[in-house]
Amino acid sequence: MTTVTWDPVAAWARIVDGREDWVGPAYEPMLSGRPIARTEGVLGGFWSIAGFEQLCQAADDPGTFSNVVPLFSTRRPPLESDPPEHTQYRKLLNPHFSARALASVESRIRRYAQEMLHPLVMRGSADFAAELSHPLPARVLCTLLGIDDRHWRTIKDFARAVDRVGNTPPGDPSRSQAAGPMLEFLRGLVAAPVSGVGMIEGLCGARVDDRPLAPDQVLSLLLLVVSAGHNTTTSALGNLVFRLAQDPGLQQRLREDPGRVPDAIEECLRIDAPQQAMRRRVTTPTSVAGQVIGQGELVWLCFGAANVDPSHWDAPGTFDLDRADRRHLAFGRGIHRCVGAPLARLELRIVIEELLASTTGFSLAGPVRRPDWPRMGVSSLPVVFER
Repeated sequence: MTTVTWDPVAAWARIVDGREDWVGPAYEPMLSGRPIARTEGVLGGFWSIAGFEQLCQAADDPGTFSNVVPLFSTRRPPLESDPPEHTQYRKLLNPHFSARALASVESRIRRYAQEMLHPLVMRGSADFAAELSHPLPARVLCTLLGIDDRHWRTIKDFARAVDRVGNTPPGDPSRSQAAGPMLEFLRGLVAAPVSGVGMIEGLCGARVDDRPLAPDQVLSLLLLVVSAGHNTTTSALGNLVFRLAQDPGLQQRLREDPGRVPDAIEECLRIDAPQQAMRRRVTTPTSVAGQVIGQGELVWLCFGAANVDPSHWDAPGTFDLDRADRRHLAFGRGIHRCVGAPLARLELRIVIEELLASTTGFSLAGPVRRPDWPRMGVSSLPVVFER
């Protein structure tokens, strides 16, 4: 059986420069035939699984498809761990994203959205990415962590540093170098947590197997939160505003019926999954769609491709507000499903509600730039507003 090859850099080029506005064509070699392909020369070389059925099977089998693939020299559980360690660390994070925890920050998120949107709308134009969708989720993260709001810039500087080494293999020294300043910043916070305030204080007092977490264990959890706790929301928010800016009919429909905003969010998450793929390491020789994958080989689960797999979805390239099946994979699947998904949905809903309420319309004002694979978001989103 012939091995399909796939070059994500070349496939994504038309998305990055705005010539293509959805991901389907980029994954066509896998979605039109064999749902697995081989990539060389990017991220150290890997296999990609794109089919919905095959991806779900892999995501549901952490014994074969291990998540112990550290991106930095400091491993970040529970994301980069397997059971039973994964279960212990996941339990520590779950309370910080519970309905009760999110209710306590909802008014703060809405205040941020209002105070950041108002001057943009009054001005009449903005780069929505630079002035709202990038900073706002980082500010919310500062609130959850219990640190000063001004530190959102530190979080975004870290994200940009990691993006600059985006095509290097997991664990490459350049990635650890990019994470160095953030690790030092977090060490300072762990050494002197603010009593009774935020996630940092909570994790510093947490216990596993009736033993308190060591400072390095708290550090690894916080590195996960600051690296994964805002980028997905940033990308998803930019994606939805990008689509709305091109569709005045959809804008009007949501203004007339704000209760449909969550439906628009879910459909945008499906068709424009903000994190297109996540990595796994094969622990034992296995086969996917007839392709043998050896022990120790790297696999990327392409959630963004599975979300537009025509063998699973009707008209996958159509943004359908009334789509009946909303069981997309934008936040992953299985034990590693994104713990922060409820927070991301809350931020998206609040910002879109406020944007629609404060304008009578908005549209694109220039070229849009997108980041490289495996991110699907907007790096620049010039928009004009009508009041």
